[in-house]
Amino acid sequence: MTSARPTPTLLPADQRELLRMMNDRTAPVPAHTLTAQLADAARTHDRALALVAPGLTLSHAELDARAAAVAARLTAAGVIPGDRVALAVEYGWEQVVGALAALRAGAVCLPVAPGLPRPARWQHATRAGATAVLTQSWLTQRIDWPQELPVLSVDEPGPPVPPTTAPADGRSATDAAYRLDAPVSHRAITTAALEIDRAFRVGPGDRLLALAPADSPLALYELFGPLLAGAALVLTRDIDLRDPGALHEALRTHGVTLWHSPPALLGLLLDHLADRGGKLPESLRLVLLGGERLDPALVRRVRESAPHQPAVAHLSSATPSGPWTTCLETGDLAPEWRSVPVGAPLPNQRAHILSETLRPCPVWVTGRLHYGGVAAEPPTGEEHAPATVPHPETGEPLLRTGLFARLLPEGLIDVVGDETARISVRDRPLNLQDTETALAAHEDVHSAVVVPVGRGDESLARVRLHPGATAGPDELLAHLRRKVSPYLLPGHIEVGGPLPLTRDGRVDRARVTAEAPAPAAVPAAAPAASAPARDEAELLAQVARVTCRVLGIGAVEPDMNLLDAGATSVELVRLATALEEELGLDTDIEELLAFPSVAVIVGRHLGRRTAPPARDPLPPASVAFAPGSVPPAPPAPGPVPPVSAPPAPASVPPASESSPLAPPAPGPVPPTPVPPASVPPASGAAPHVPPAPPAPGPVPPIPAPSVPPAPRPQPPLLTGIGARQAFKDAHHGIRHEFDATDGVALTGPDDHHLTARRSHHRFDPGPVALPDLAALLGALRRVRGPGGEPKYAYPSAGSAYPVQTYLLVHPGKVTGLPGGSHYVHPARNRLVSIDPTATLPADAHAEINRAAYGEAAFSLYLIAATDAITPLYGDLSWDFTVFEAGAMTQLLMRTAVGTGIGLCPVGTMDPAPLRRAFALTDRHRFVHALLGGRPRTEAP
Repeated sequence: MTSARPTPTLLPADQRELLRMMNDRTAPVPAHTLTAQLADAARTHDRALALVAPGLTLSHAELDARAAAVAARLTAAGVIPGDRVALAVEYGWEQVVGALAALRAGAVCLPVAPGLPRPARWQHATRAGATAVLTQSWLTQRIDWPQELPVLSVDEPGPPVPPTTAPADGRSATDAAYRLDAPVSHRAITTAALEIDRAFRVGPGDRLLALAPADSPLALYELFGPLLAGAALVLTRDIDLRDPGALHEALRTHGVTLWHSPPALLGLLLDHLADRGGKLPESLRLVLLGGERLDPALVRRVRESAPHQPAVAHLSSATPSGPWTTCLETGDLAPEWRSVPVGAPLPNQRAHILSETLRPCPVWVTGRLHYGGVAAEPPTGEEHAPATVPHPETGEPLLRTGLFARLLPEGLIDVVGDETARISVRDRPLNLQDTETALAAHEDVHSAVVVPVGRGDESLARVRLHPGATAGPDELLAHLRRKVSPYLLPGHIEVGGPLPLTRDGRVDRARVTAEAPAPAAVPAAAPAASAPARDEAELLAQVARVTCRVLGIGAVEPDMNLLDAGATSVELVRLATALEEELGLDTDIEELLAFPSVAVIVGRHLGRRTAPPARDPLPPASVAFAPGSVPPAPPAPGPVPPVSAPPAPASVPPASESSPLAPPAPGPVPPTPVPPASVPPASGAAPHVPPAPPAPGPVPPIPAPSVPPAPRPQPPLLTGIGARQAFKDAHHGIRHEFDATDGVALTGPDDHHLTARRSHHRFDPGPVALPDLAALLGALRRVRGPGGEPKYAYPSAGSAYPVQTYLLVHPGKVTGLPGGSHYVHPARNRLVSIDPTATLPADAHAEINRAAYGEAAFSLYLIAATDAITPLYGDLSWDFTVFEAGAMTQLLMRTAVGTGIGLCPVGTMDPAPLRRAFALTDRHRFVHALLGGRPRTEAP
């Protein structure tokens, strides 16, 4: 095995150490062939059970004897060490004996699916250079082979062979032993099998239900892993492979202890058990899953379906046809996991996540997954082995995979994409796994698959719903619009029954693609007005010119993330305004902020064009209007009748008298005279004089209606930049009918004091001083009032103070304070460390905030302890909690002015990663967040 040569890297020291520890797992490298080790295991466990199949039970010694007899017939037919023997058998015990026989004869086992059409079957055998065929007697009557190939039936008896007959010599551990799409060496198979056996203590007392056909990569462990450990293989009838009832019966009858399959096949069994209220048998102690993405929900279902807690492990391979190279025994599932990571490399394997320029990717950064160690060693003398590339820093040969992954802070590999499940938009590849995991997160979705169709620039989603669920394609598409880029929206969503499976139990993506209808374009937002289509290249060029001018950059690619070019949310809104005024392009602000690129702006306008709009008139204060519509004329002036405030609900206890959030006490409410709307008098007309207020007196109570009023319809969301700006300019939060009414003049702080507070969206790379951060957070401390009562600088309903403050420090960004997570203890006025290694992925924040998060020195999270206020206020608790968080944010923003720290409030993020970072429980709920650091000086 090639060793790595360490050299300096640009990664931080802690990440270099993380990589070293992940890749520094070694074990004795297998020096002998797989054949020799299988023979040793057969001698050691000669009387132990080795194989159970319908009508046949064999010990290890008996299985070895059968394989030796078939191997002797191969040798008599002219097979010599190094030859290739085609193994064309249907699922059954013959695939076990045939594979062992080919190895015993010194040959490379070449599985060929007997169900292939004749041309494909012959081509597979002849191109690989097969010199013989092993099959089953009944298949010799149905399929034929080239005349020059001798054909032997595994199930036909041959002359007996002495039990001491040794396997053929002349093979080494680095020679090929098995060939699927590519050759696999003896050492690669034994390395994976022995390490999995060792990790999970597989031994003579174990039984594995073997479900994979010989031409599946899963057979590389199923055929050899249990036998090397002295365990037994259990095979069922081939017609039972997709019958979950029969599989459950086989598990129970034979006392199966090990399950090994793709996740989809196990899901089939769990669905069967859930429908019938059944459980997995108590004998099952280990579940090995691999070959496709593993949903955390499936792991939870395994634990819910077992009377005990079997170990569940996730496995992955370096190539689609290779043995397992990584493993993760799932313990507690992190709440932020959308897919279960594939874990860390097995001993004698190494994994590297590299950029397209072959530089190591930091933690959380996606790159292409490469493998070193045994996985990268090509079998000796094989011309068609996968090519390797040298590691740019160590020189180690690396196998370049088709997987895209990122390294997690725990030293685990998280696969986020596969080059076979990608689409290309303007030559930019996009991973469809993002769409697949977003669909799977919908509460109605049982399982989903998304595949590329057409020319590779469109996708199709096939979805299976939970029993009784009713979500349709439109609802699922609306769900996806909030979760993924517009480019990742499937052109067609098909809701149907169970997903099709391959012969070895994986989701059959090829079949889903083949059965796909012609993809239809995802409907875009309806335009305000239509005009002739505009050439795409011309429109891209025009939008790019305006974008460069507004953002002050030299050039921009259509798919470039404008945040990477330094754009802020304010600049994006400014860009949308310029595009509408100069080019007549109405821009969906929400979409632009979520997916900021020129292509997103242009994409919704291809094939249509709006004329440059006239300046939108300001809407009246009480009327909401759709974008592009003309607001009605204001009503005639006149007095507004007074409205009595409804009493507080009787079931809600009143807040503390000292709390400014306490609801008003019930009782008679004096009428409040409301002047009419201020309307400038017509020329020459007398000014309007408000009427005198009515005589004071109690207002008779209004009885509660017996039927609750219908909910007020929500006004349409304003997406046009002109309509949005006009709405803001109207200042609807102000009672404009009082604009001309005389009143009492107020005084207060000078204007500079009021305008000193501001939000900062960019931060300098320098660290924040700990004393400055301490001064900022100290504003949240609890003090004693004049009477010794506890007091805070901000209010809370009922003095409950349920909102807690948590701090996440980026490594090296606060002098004198280590990175990780901290709790701000208000009673002790101290910063308490929770987890020095805690981090948050950048994608936990909305895309518009990720650039600021990356530059920030720290981030603050206001999190409610719901059980600290719910007993007091019931359904009103969340409202009061939000009020409190707002008061805390205002206090922090004002305090920050005097510390030299800049803060950026952010209210949208995925709160799931916070649970682990801050050791939260179900009682906690995210409310608000602020990013902080040294403000960057920006040009005016």
